[in-house]
Amino acid sequence: GTIMAYALSVSARPPSGIDLSPFGLTTEEYWRHCIASVAVAEELKSRGLGRFGSGFSAAALLHDIGKLILIQHMTEQRMQQIVTFRTNHPGHRSIDAENTILGVNHATAGALVAENWNLPQEIVTAIGTHHDPSQWDNDLCNGKILANQIALDNAGHTEFALDDSEIVADAMLGLSVEDEVYQAVAKASDERLDVLIEFFK
Repeated sequence: GTIMAYALSVSARPPSGIDLSPFGLTTEEYWRHCIASVAVAEELKSRGLGRFGSGFSAAALLHDIGKLILIQHMTEQRMQQIVTFRTNHPGHRSIDAENTILGVNHATAGALVAENWNLPQEIVTAIGTHHDPSQWDNDLCNGKILANQIALDNAGHTEFALDDSEIVADAMLGLSVEDEVYQAVAKASDERLDVLIEFFK
């Protein structure tokens, strides 16, 4: 799974000079979050917390690739509207701004890219649903939700929308992950991160 993610990293890395500021990110922050999500995915797998399959690391790496697609097709006006929405709607999810302004979001766009690349359907689904309500019988989707959130936690992200909190809580229930285990995974995956950053250079 890690080797698959590494092979895909050439296409997943943000292009030089791309402006991700409408999403509140620099390219470095974007890429670090992607790799941090892989670190969490690998920690969840190593603990046997679910039946994630071999595509988990790849799904973790690619889960936000839709942001790279959307930003390259947005006009300056749309970029500013995204920023304005996020500023004027505290407590809303960032994905709400995308849906409202663009009529599509990065999860959907990322899933379409993964499908076009002929990646396994489980990866396509995990990318497309990482902001959706938990799927109780799908360990990979629940794991991807947790990988995304734990990576955000470890980066010091403190702004949470109620909808996101509920989705994460449901994913934890779906995988029978108690808070103590969640915190242990967060700590261990943070320790994995530096090694993976070197691996994905």
